Amino acid sequence: MVVLLAALPLVYLGFLVPLPYIFVGVVFIIICILILRQRAKKQEKLCLAILDKTFESFQRPKPTLKILRGHGFPHFTVTFQSEDDMNVAQASGHLNKFKSEINELCGHYYDGKKKPFNVEWAVYATYVGRRYFPT
Repeated sequence: MVVLLAALPLVYLGFLVPLPYIFVGVVFIIICILILRQRAKKQEKLCLAILDKTFESFQRPKPTLKILRGHGFPHFTVTFQSEDDMNVAQASGHLNKFKSEINELCGHYYDGKKKPFNVEWAVYATYVGRRYFPT
């Protein structure tokens, strides 16, 4: 359905603009989408490498990382196996080290209102079975 709605302006433009120009425009949009996906994959690999490097000396199971993008900023959810693992990571400084590395990677981001990236808002630590997720 979304593809059909997106194609409607192209059909309308087909009557106003020659077909080769529409083809060039569609190819340009596809190239832009591919470039953005490649950049997102590269950033995800960097973040996973930061997680691996930060928690390599962690004596408990390594947490998982989920990356979401929205409102102009990436958001990171670090999920531990238990509440105790999360508390140990916080007390030993592993979580703060991860936050500082993420801040170095993403600290240059700004939204449309020129608000800087805030790592405390962007990194959320939780554990398996936790019922509360902040909004």
